[in-house]
Amino acid sequence: MRKHPSPIRSRVLFAAFLLAASFALESRALAQGAGSRPNIIFILTDDLGYGDFGVFFQNARQTANVRSEPWHFTPQLDALAAQGLQMPHHYCAAPVCAPSRGSLLTGVHQGHANVRDNQFDKGLENDHTLATVLKSAGYATACIGKWGLQGSIPSGQSAPAWPAYPLNRGFDFYYGYVGHGDGHEHYPKEGTYEGPKQVWDNLTEVSGTLDKCYTADLWTARTKKWIVDQRAANPAQ
Repeated sequence: MRKHPSPIRSRVLFAAFLLAASFALESRALAQGAGSRPNIIFILTDDLGYGDFGVFFQNARQTANVRSEPWHFTPQLDALAAQGLQMPHHYCAAPVCAPSRGSLLTGVHQGHANVRDNQFDKGLENDHTLATVLKSAGYATACIGKWGLQGSIPSGQSAPAWPAYPLNRGFDFYYGYVGHGDGHEHYPKEGTYEGPKQVWDNLTEVSGTLDKCYTADLWTARTKKWIVDQRAANPAQ
């Protein structure tokens, strides 16, 4: 991951390079006198331990010359952390991807969440989400990566008519996989591991154009493009 030439100021950060679901948000034009607001990059990933980040543990191991494996080096994420807010006591709500995303988006713990346990592809309840709250505060919102909270398409309709699609839960833009199981395939067009998968760019399915695209690189590149486009459209931010 190469650092963007213009540093992106982040005040909320919990990040990893390989993305299960990522959220990139940029502030819109603010009312005069309201003061500046931070841009937010929130990257949520499955199966990553707190100590896997350099800034939280791995750099200390290196300094102490601890030679036991595994070693993890995250210099770009460490740079983001140095510019943003570090939250060492920020815990995910569940050890499984769908309920973890569901609780993050709705702001409730698993006792109150409608997506629990291994309820993959269950529709996220129709309520306020992290995205709707940020939009009400003047932010443009985007979700890039894997969703898996879409619900079932009503009878007689076809994709992308999922009731809880990201665009129906507060996001201005979505790019990525919709189904939970799709995230197990890293090459959506060729289907090298699990068979071909659909990739959605808002309401358009685009997997046919993604020759030999590796999803970790694809999600990262599309996230960076969205940020660059937002900055170009709003240079005063």
